[in-house]
Amino acid sequence: MRPNDANDSWLHGYSIAGVGGIVNDAEVRVGPLGKVNFLVGRNNHGKSTILRSAAAWTVERTTTTPTERRETLVPVPRDQLIEILRRCSIREPEAGRRLTSFVQMDDGRLGVWIERPRASNTTGAFDQRALGAALKERLGLSSYSVSYNAPVPPHVAARSVLIPAFRQMRDAPEGQKADLASGEGLVAELSTWERPREPDTPAYSLAKDRWSKLQAFVRDVLEDPTAQLEVADATDLHVKLAQAGAMLHIDNLGDGIKQVLMIAAACIYYDDHLVLLEEPETHLHAGLQRKLMRFLATNTSSQYLIATHSAHVLDLPGARIFHVTHDGQSTQIAPAVRASEVQQVCLDLGYMASDLLQSNYTIWVEGPSDRIYWSRWLALAAPDLIEGVHFTIMSYGGYLIDGVHLLDEPDPATEDLVQLLRLGRRCVVIADSDKSAPDGALRPTLVRLQEESARPGSGQVIVCDWVRTVENLVPRGTFREAVVARHRTAGKRLRTPAVFGPFDEPFEGMKKGTYSKVTIAKDVAAALALEDISGSLLSVVLDLATQIRMANGLTAVVRDA
Repeated sequence: MRPNDANDSWLHGYSIAGVGGIVNDAEVRVGPLGKVNFLVGRNNHGKSTILRSAAAWTVERTTTTPTERRETLVPVPRDQLIEILRRCSIREPEAGRRLTSFVQMDDGRLGVWIERPRASNTTGAFDQRALGAALKERLGLSSYSVSYNAPVPPHVAARSVLIPAFRQMRDAPEGQKADLASGEGLVAELSTWERPREPDTPAYSLAKDRWSKLQAFVRDVLEDPTAQLEVADATDLHVKLAQAGAMLHIDNLGDGIKQVLMIAAACIYYDDHLVLLEEPETHLHAGLQRKLMRFLATNTSSQYLIATHSAHVLDLPGARIFHVTHDGQSTQIAPAVRASEVQQVCLDLGYMASDLLQSNYTIWVEGPSDRIYWSRWLALAAPDLIEGVHFTIMSYGGYLIDGVHLLDEPDPATEDLVQLLRLGRRCVVIADSDKSAPDGALRPTLVRLQEESARPGSGQVIVCDWVRTVENLVPRGTFREAVVARHRTAGKRLRTPAVFGPFDEPFEGMKKGTYSKVTIAKDVAAALALEDISGSLLSVVLDLATQIRMANGLTAVVRDA
């Protein structure tokens, strides 16, 4: 995710040494950073040190000591680096090899680590000579001079704020400035959002926008679309809930709601900051943690560096995870990119294997071509859901479905079968009906699974019994075009849409082994649009999306009529 193009005011990466547990010359690098970044590790391994040191990398703090502040990560356009190499008469293959030593950024730029650049007090821009020297060294251009005069965004954040682990909603001491990041004076500030003065001014509009965002967040957290906030006399915060029917004091809703409300309000107030957030999971159950992270990622323009012990927030789409460890001598940090690395992070936090890295919803299909179609339908009808994050599609291999069951606890008839719920509590099995006529009977296995799915605590079953197979669910014209494109002679033997019925064999006329269902499925799926999902299929896909959202604690999406 790229920073705001208007000011590009994010911190891309920084390194520190000689601070806290980062002793002597044991420098650690944190980057490349995205919008939401998690520092995860055990207690006393250096998370807070790394987190708080990031405040030095802002425009307002440019005179820190060399031991505290070491390097910064500066993004440079790839094409401009190649142009430098071209001007220096280095051949393209050589250029490609040397470019691999740079840090790959999300937006196509390459990051260059530069030691202690001199920053401006107003823009965060750096000495161009420092960048030129770094490029010359990194590219191995000892016999050439490198000048770099192209505009490059600031390498530090515009401003930062620390939201500490200890937060308490309390009045600010008389005569002292409020500290909204810790909860001090927050209620009084909220009263100015609810009832701002001077209409038709930017300050009035800003206050109203802040209040609207906070109201929407509270309704999402409390799962009450009618919930209302109210500030009484600038000292007491009240919340009205549908289930209570009256205003309740914030203290009556528990510490979890107070904590998440304080963090959300502070982040709304300190928008467009580098927000350094310590242990947001305090007093929050997993659902509240996820809702808070989603809110911060989608409703604010700040960049976040978050120190946490919680694994519940690590599946936030687009988030960066940095594993903080200590080898007995010094703090170390490494990005966790692969699933195995994220798993190691979770293990380091004390989570058991049964708690880790399972998708919140599993869709079991017959084979790889089924997976392609269902993945595409969900992407079209529910683009907010991300495969691999919100759900996973697994293949059970056709008639191997005979060897599984969906019961919470097996009975004597199924005790020798595989218990799918052990692989994921929230799941659905999708199977072809294989019927050759509308009144045809389903296979006994499918009947058994349907009966099992009706029991409390069981998984679900989807059988599209108004068609024969998954290929019968796609527009026949689109399907036939894809087959003919792949198999120009044999594909023409397929029945045309005018004579093809929902219970006909989709590949009739072609010999088995002469075509690839998977390749054809990819071509068909790429050609599908939302309007190709209609009738009963659309209803099934939307219901499935609802189940996935429920398993992930996501708010339902309201579709236009």
